[in-house]
Amino acid sequence: MLPKELRSVGMSLIRQPLTPTKYDLAREASKFLPRKLHPTWKPYLGLTSTHSSSSTVARTDQNTQHIAEEIETDILSYFSDESK
Repeated sequence: MLPKELRSVGMSLIRQPLTPTKYDLAREASKFLPRKLHPTWKPYLGLTSTHSSSSTVARTDQNTQHIAEEIETDILSYFSDESK
């Protein structure tokens, strides 16, 4: 129902609708981050830990590289199978 149609049934909006900015969306999205997050997801979400050890960071980098290689292999095999 459009705002103009609301008046015909005796209703009105509490406040005018607005388009959220990217900052509004980011603020709201940050409220939905999971409490427990696997370490390999932190770089993708822009989360960094100031108290992590260098071995943890190196292990995370290795895991990230391994995942990226798996994804690349899957994509290449998908497109090579599709062209057949």
